[in-house]
Amino acid sequence: THPLAAAVEEAAAAAVAAAGESRNTLPRADDAETSPGRGASAVVEGKRVYVGSPEWVESQVGAPAGSAAALGATAANNSAATGGPAAAACSLVVVGIEGEGVVGAIALADKVRPGAAEAVRRLVDMGLKVVILSGDRQAAVDAVAQELGLRSNVVAKGGLLPADKEAFVKGLQEGGAKVAMVGDGINDAPALVAADVGMAVSGGMEATAQAAGVVLLGDKDDGKSGAAAIGGGVGQAADAIELGRSALSKIRQNLGWALAYNLVGIPVAAGVLLPEYGISLNPAAAGAMMALSSVAVVTNSLLLKVPGGVERAGAP
Repeated sequence: THPLAAAVEEAAAAAVAAAGESRNTLPRADDAETSPGRGASAVVEGKRVYVGSPEWVESQVGAPAGSAAALGATAANNSAATGGPAAAACSLVVVGIEGEGVVGAIALADKVRPGAAEAVRRLVDMGLKVVILSGDRQAAVDAVAQELGLRSNVVAKGGLLPADKEAFVKGLQEGGAKVAMVGDGINDAPALVAADVGMAVSGGMEATAQAAGVVLLGDKDDGKSGAAAIGGGVGQAADAIELGRSALSKIRQNLGWALAYNLVGIPVAAGVLLPEYGISLNPAAAGAMMALSSVAVVTNSLLLKVPGGVERAGAP
């Protein structure tokens, strides 16, 4: 379940309980439809109900332009007035009913995970360019970027549909960039497929995991004290990139060692030193040298360290 959907369900359950009613009294929703990046609708008590972005709901129920946004702004201001998130940080979800127009609005806000700011700084320190792509309104995206401590020159784009995210990723690639995309929702799936490396955060939609090449398992208590242990999926994205770089370095070292070893060993085994120096290798010695080469490569590979300084061979 999407975290925002879970938040709405939890708030609705609390309101029903406060009114002394049973959840079984809630009307049934049928014929549900989804518009990716815009919202969803279903038939409730014979009328189609739309829940989603203000502009989309307005267009579906024929409400006057701007009426949904105004109602959403009121909900966001109420959030700030009652001790909730600031209005600028809120994402707005509007409810409309066919034939009745816009009837309500919900102000939602994502909590930045503990350690996320440190995890993002780690990515920046690795020399990577961090970009935020979101379907939320621009003000909410800017508030998250500010909370993460990202500088003003960092790209943070809001109001994007799934196709917009995909187009942005492809634009970066056309400019020569190698792109890693981290996402957890169905709206991220096209961009995950388009990216050079797609990373899905575990706990998101199954379709997202299927579209990605890497699945990040999220928070786990493994005793590490660094940002990766508390930075959630973003922290583990940094782990994955660091581990990939280390593995590629080991591959290059092993290839270089094997090439140099064979450039020396094969001519000696062929007898190139025999006429001048009387040195030759018998088959047993040549076989031992080849075995030694394999042992050296395997030993060097076992020295690969996972992020946090733990040797791969000693990792649980």
